[in-house]
Amino acid sequence: MKKVAITVYPRIHMFSLDLSLKNGNMKSGSMGFSLKSSPVRIAVAKSSKRTIKISQKNQNLLEKLEEICAKFQKNQMIDSNFEIKIDAPKYFRNHIGLGLTTQVLGGVLYCLHNLFEIHFDVDYLLKYNVGRVSALGSQLIFNPGWILEKGYKIDKTGEPLHPEFYEYGEFFEKSIEKLRAPNWFAIIAIPELDESLSNKLEDEFWDNIFPDRKKNSLEIIYETFMNLLPAIQESDFERFIQCLRKITAIGTKPCEEAIQSKTTKNALKILRNNYNFASVSSLGPTLYAFSKHNENVPKLKGFNVITINLGEDDETKS
Repeated sequence: MKKVAITVYPRIHMFSLDLSLKNGNMKSGSMGFSLKSSPVRIAVAKSSKRTIKISQKNQNLLEKLEEICAKFQKNQMIDSNFEIKIDAPKYFRNHIGLGLTTQVLGGVLYCLHNLFEIHFDVDYLLKYNVGRVSALGSQLIFNPGWILEKGYKIDKTGEPLHPEFYEYGEFFEKSIEKLRAPNWFAIIAIPELDESLSNKLEDEFWDNIFPDRKKNSLEIIYETFMNLLPAIQESDFERFIQCLRKITAIGTKPCEEAIQSKTTKNALKILRNNYNFASVSSLGPTLYAFSKHNENVPKLKGFNVITINLGEDDETKS
């Protein structure tokens, strides 16, 4: 095989299901969706020299790609070189709550394995430190759209994802609910400059709030399966919004909102006043809200705002 390509997408991480240790492990699990009208196209081809070309400047991602490519060649004992080309949207930045690093690294690893005809499984991503914090991004690489994923399962042959809590290994749960989105609209506010916590600061943030209370996890899981999923399936928008407000008021989401900048908090307030609900994607500062109808969106200082038809994956700029 001379060339392999894959298209991945930025994603919105809406909320986590279970960040307690009720299951004996950090089960996680979450709901989220791909921004399918903002594709990131990845192509990997054999070459005489290893090169990486990204259409948008991103030094941090370039360094991560260099590291992961070198690790792949070492692990698989491959001397042959390859060229990686990545065509990305303009808001192609790390640490803004869109999961772009996971999407790109996972997509490249998929292409490399297939280019050299090596069996690939989503669990392999964990060996390269991809998808260790949240399974959503890794699952969306191969299941783009709107999904509910079930996090991680205990497996004696798995990777040690949380040695601070327990000794056994974990792999991704393969059970995924693919949701058929109603013709509602998602309002996505993408920061122009602000970034989220990363690296050591991000690790310290999670260290301070893990594990979550079991009561919170049980309430979130109940609301998700008994109210949120039926609301989506029955196109009951009011019930959907009411349930999201309950879910994001507990668990780790209030802590994730508390660390945002003044600019992000102001934007969050405006969105909530307009749509009766808004929250941060992952650790932010990207924000998301929903509307039953396509309408003019508010101007938000420090953000670019896009509107997506969840049923059609159409995107319009504000």
